[in-house]
Amino acid sequence: MLTARMQVQAIADRLANLPVDIQPRYFQQPWASIWHAINNAEPGTEQDALLSITSAMPNQKDILQTILGTRPGYVPTIPSLEDIGKELSPIEWLWKGYIPRGLLTLLLASQGSGKSFVGLDFSHRIIHNLGFPDGTPISRPGANVIYVEAENIPQVTYERAKAYGMDQSKLYPMLADPEESIDLSTSKYQDRLTEMTHQLKPELIIIDSLTSMHNGGQNTPEDLRPMIMFLVRLAGWAGCGILLIHHIRKPPFGNKMQQADFGIEDASGSGYITQQARVVLGLRVVQT
Repeated sequence: MLTARMQVQAIADRLANLPVDIQPRYFQQPWASIWHAINNAEPGTEQDALLSITSAMPNQKDILQTILGTRPGYVPTIPSLEDIGKELSPIEWLWKGYIPRGLLTLLLASQGSGKSFVGLDFSHRIIHNLGFPDGTPISRPGANVIYVEAENIPQVTYERAKAYGMDQSKLYPMLADPEESIDLSTSKYQDRLTEMTHQLKPELIIIDSLTSMHNGGQNTPEDLRPMIMFLVRLAGWAGCGILLIHHIRKPPFGNKMQQADFGIEDASGSGYITQQARVVLGLRVVQT
């Protein structure tokens, strides 16, 4: 197999009388015809052979520019892990072992199990410097939190925050425009969240929930890639935590799903969702 760049490089090297370690049978057109012409030309006439073979090609100018613009003898540098390792930043944590900075965290649970309450509890802890459930201290006490209201029920979030006694001036909902729903696969809402993030410098962004913020399908990587990769880039750029709330598939035992044991494979939709998350948390209702 030869890429187009490799074929052009071989032709440029041959024109410069440099050794070429390549198998011509893998060339594709138009590079195969060009290679054959210059490789069989008399020594010193390779340039003439190039001009002659390309004269009948409709895009001769572009082909010649591509070949003559290639530096003979060029070999691309392929860095090893050792080469790049010294420049890699270590993983930093908002909550050690649970919510990383600059990467996605996925919170899985069944419908009605309290996923939104957990997200709001994290917000409360950050804003009021209460520490995380295991006692881990808050690294940026009083920092802002963005809550993407993909389910479009800010009234519920407001009542819950008020019941917490939360400083709501630190909690910033992102809402859809009238008669719309948030779709983070579109540039309109991606830009809105990016600008909010730039201005507010949040410690945590909560997406509630994935199913409600994506109007397309969720069963293939192609359906989800634009949105998920946007969130990955946003997390890395902002250096904050992103908590993506998502549902599990409905099990066959129906209304007992809140008490069911489930694993990462039970996430609704494509496995691409969990593959892109650095941490996947599961939330289960424990009956006493």
